[in-house]
Amino acid sequence: MLRPLVPQGGLSVAAGRRDSNRDWSMSDIVVRSARASDLPSLMAIESSAVEAYARHGQPLDDYEPAPAEYWTTNLSAGLLWVAEDPTAGLVGFLAAERQDGGLYVAEVDVAVAHQRQGIGRRLMQAAIDCGRREGLANLTLTTRLDMPWNAPFYRSLGFVVLDEGALPPHLAATRANEGGLPNRCGMRLCL
Repeated sequence: MLRPLVPQGGLSVAAGRRDSNRDWSMSDIVVRSARASDLPSLMAIESSAVEAYARHGQPLDDYEPAPAEYWTTNLSAGLLWVAEDPTAGLVGFLAAERQDGGLYVAEVDVAVAHQRQGIGRRLMQAAIDCGRREGLANLTLTTRLDMPWNAPFYRSLGFVVLDEGALPPHLAATRANEGGLPNRCGMRLCL
């Protein structure tokens, strides 16, 4: 018998407390490889996920979610995972790329109503497991340092912040493409 990761009642993200009207357990969520039919749903998940920034006083006003076709390369490479809730449908996704002998996590998003319930952790675990199965050296990503859920979350998975001068080529290129955005860093998890 599987033991739920979140007790019966679940978490209400908006209220920040247990929601006694909801019978939810993490075992209901399925993390699986994405299918082509999932691609149209990713834009809504990405749009929802960025609402968390506005809730912390840092709205991403010029943000545009990626269109469905943007993720076809990740899908074709087998490096796109989704989190599916049996009643809500798709609620999260992670897209990765093979870079410099490892996996680069290009995007991980969870719809705002489903955040802080372990779904992002399960998506990250799917990528970590893939990297280990393939014998890759590491997982890398870039993230914000000034949001309470970003760098601390990745640190809890074992990622470490890399010095800007020691970034592998793909992370250095990503940071350059980010246009010098402040409060961002490259991180790595050695496998």
